[in-house]
Amino acid sequence: MDIVSDVIGSGMIGRGSVAPDAVGHDTGSPGTGEADTVAHDPAAHDPVASDDVGLGIFGSDTGDLGAIDTDIVGTQAPGIAAPGTAAMSTVTEPAVRLHFGCGTNTLPGWINIDQVARAPGVSTDLDLTDLPYANGSVDAVLAEHMLEHLSFAEEALVWREMARVLRPGGRLTLEVPDFEWVCTTFLAAGDDWRDFYRVGAVDHYAGCGRDLDQRWGILQTMFFGNQNGAGQFHRSGYTEGKLRALAGALGFRDIEVRRLFNKGGQSLRARLVR
Repeated sequence: MDIVSDVIGSGMIGRGSVAPDAVGHDTGSPGTGEADTVAHDPAAHDPVASDDVGLGIFGSDTGDLGAIDTDIVGTQAPGIAAPGTAAMSTVTEPAVRLHFGCGTNTLPGWINIDQVARAPGVSTDLDLTDLPYANGSVDAVLAEHMLEHLSFAEEALVWREMARVLRPGGRLTLEVPDFEWVCTTFLAAGDDWRDFYRVGAVDHYAGCGRDLDQRWGILQTMFFGNQNGAGQFHRSGYTEGKLRALAGALGFRDIEVRRLFNKGGQSLRARLVR
């Protein structure tokens, strides 16, 4: 497993606040796709796997991805003592954590959402452009190799919804293909087309396989998705600069971005704090 963990740093970029509120809902989102390299974050507590999934029209490629930090154990509320019994000091409320585009990789303690995957514990009826959660009621959102599957219109709605529902201090963890790296690598690769793409054929990739020195192998899927099923199309791209600009525009107060090799190419993994 190759991991290029180029930690790019974090910075305070403006705070947005939302009032915490009640709530929990079990609903659905993104689908399944090709598994690939596993990236692990040593600071993480919960394993995470996900890639091409689809919110009906949305998608993400399922594979074994990195772990995320999930040091959210719940919120504390004052307890009420029953007559004749000792008072409880606190009551722990479970954290609300949303896993967008989970595919078949469900995480314990998370609401696993995917509109394409049909698996036990996966919710399939959630509209990510209109989340059924109150402002500031969600502790964490995880979206690995899903956001690049959104159309331009969906992208704006989903990003605003994630920012709206996260509580102050809540975390968004995401992973996307490094679009700048994809473009640079594609231009430097050989233009040696060999065969039509075979849908569903493992590692065929138009006859060029996973070789990164050929434009029409796995590299082309980083632009367009593997197109092996519903939701398996890429429609948006991300660079470090775009992620930082999005974080600032939506009121996240901190962002850390690092680079790693995953799913056959270079990815950006980011943690944003509300």
